[in-house]
Amino acid sequence: MSSIPPELIGLIVSKIDHFPVLKACSLAGSIFCGPSQRILFHSVRLKVPCSPKFCTFLEDSPHVAPYIINLDLLFGPSTPDTALDLLQRIFSRLTNVRRCRIIGQLPSRFCLPPHQPLRELDLKGLRASPAVLFHLLLTGPPLHTLSCSFVYLTERADDLPVGLLQNAPKIENLELKDHTSGLYELLLHPQLKPYTSTMRGLSMRAFDDPNSRLTFQTAHTLEHISLGFSVIHFTLAASSLTEIPLLLKGEVPNPSSSSLGSGNWSTFPKAIVFGGAFEDAQIEALRKAVTETPGTKRIPWLRVDWSRPHPPIGPEYAAAIVERTKAMLSKLESEGKFDVEDDSIYLI
Repeated sequence: MSSIPPELIGLIVSKIDHFPVLKACSLAGSIFCGPSQRILFHSVRLKVPCSPKFCTFLEDSPHVAPYIINLDLLFGPSTPDTALDLLQRIFSRLTNVRRCRIIGQLPSRFCLPPHQPLRELDLKGLRASPAVLFHLLLTGPPLHTLSCSFVYLTERADDLPVGLLQNAPKIENLELKDHTSGLYELLLHPQLKPYTSTMRGLSMRAFDDPNSRLTFQTAHTLEHISLGFSVIHFTLAASSLTEIPLLLKGEVPNPSSSSLGSGNWSTFPKAIVFGGAFEDAQIEALRKAVTETPGTKRIPWLRVDWSRPHPPIGPEYAAAIVERTKAMLSKLESEGKFDVEDDSIYLI
């Protein structure tokens, strides 16, 4: 076995996509241990407070730390100081984290170690005060990409600390996805201008920057800007039987069951997206009502595929469904389905 080049062994192991088999390979012999552990520990998810056993494991097996490239941190409603101290001990062992995702209630004392070669920070399903988020961004390493979705600030971004601005890191690309209005206002704060002063890429929905304030603030360095799909109208399930046929005729319900959405009817909607609250019978009744309403336009219908695995109901579930929806909308757009009348149902 020793005559087999390690590169070939690594290639063979890299084709294994079954977790139990990889675990077995890591115990089969020294020549399989390294390649298997590189895959097993490539992505690690820590639920804070995390077990001290993981920290002990990194201390006893220091060769594993460089294998950890992607790190997910899940914070609960409150995080004790002892848990943050343990997390800092873990961080002191990690040397090669390139992508970090943070979910949950951001603790006031939490900060990312600046020595990490971090390239991407993903804030998803996050709750934080403006001062805490401000501190996180300005004390961490420089980022290639800051990606945000479902980020909720617990208060207005008024007074922010100024001592961190002198050596503030920069970001190259900013992706604002869903429900990030609070973060948007924070990024527009005058004290955060140095943070976005060298930004090259901006991806967001057009109606999230209604007066183009963020676009103009960063325009002198932007090389790429992307404005994704936007939600024109939001209908509550209880009112959908009345509102959706009207919407597909190009008429805005008055009164409307919800004020969410851009309300920009300069272009006709491209698709209808149903959330998990809509059951089979309700969707069938809606399709029947639309068919019986004269003058309605046929556009694709997207609904949740409950046969696919998904996170439990909560911020992670919402984020997962949004990502599936955007992927399907992009696929339909690339296939030209928005250019023809098509009321097929597509599962997301």
